[in-house]
Amino acid sequence: MENNNQKDISPRIQIQEDGIVVVEFWGIQRVENAKKFSEEMLKLMESNKEDLNILIDGTVSLKAANIETRRLYLDFARNAKAKKVAIIGLNALKRVIASFILARIKKEELKSVKEIKIFSTKEEALKWLKEK
Repeated sequence: MENNNQKDISPRIQIQEDGIVVVEFWGIQRVENAKKFSEEMLKLMESNKEDLNILIDGTVSLKAANIETRRLYLDFARNAKAKKVAIIGLNALKRVIASFILARIKKEELKSVKEIKIFSTKEEALKWLKEK
């Protein structure tokens, strides 16, 4: 049974002055949060003429998403339009799993996302996102 004291908060979406979209995953990742996130991000992508550079930060996420929630995030990724996506905040095991998954699906399913990389630090990720 889940601890009811854990925070259940949707991912935060912020646009920096340089145009980079920063997504911070907080608390427990639930289905309703994934749906809200997907809707907000797709609206943001549709309202921009150029593909976005996105930083996904899972540093303070309390619990891994369940299967249904992961499917929603993957469906979002399939429909997302982005120039570059940088991912930070993964522990060693999650990095290995994410690298394997990204290598497998990147070419087949994420045709509208040009580049995806996993970084150890926010500074490295932002530097890469700012490169032309």
